[in-house]
Amino acid sequence: MFTQKTSTFAFLALLFFVALVASLPSTFSPNLQVRQEETVAHANFTDVNEAVGEVLFFRIPRQDCEAILQFFKGFESSNPEDYFFIIGGEDVSGTMRKNLTISNGATAPNPAIFEESFCDGLDGKEFIIKLQNEEIGSTVIEGN
Repeated sequence: MFTQKTSTFAFLALLFFVALVASLPSTFSPNLQVRQEETVAHANFTDVNEAVGEVLFFRIPRQDCEAILQFFKGFESSNPEDYFFIIGGEDVSGTMRKNLTISNGATAPNPAIFEESFCDGLDGKEFIIKLQNEEIGSTVIEGN
């Protein structure tokens, strides 16, 4: 049968094999980085005679601040260049228009990407949306 020498060799070979398999990268559990984001503010546009929807502001630490626009009505022109976005008196239209997609008066929830510091101090700022020179929505941003 097995001698002590054979048993020791078999045990060491098994141990070596287990260590080798454990050191190989697993294709079944990839090393995924989870995006950590924090909702910092939101702006609700609820006047039924104007643009209706909301904007959520997310901070992605050490990366950026994202504004997700989701409007269900009020965006009558399909041309993003016709819209102006003013937050706290600052014209942020250029950034807001970059990924703005409009269809049938509604917007697709594409992010507008700002510097991370943009998320600081949004609470209490007025958010105005204009279609050319006509205001189609106004609200105060609420921080979380």
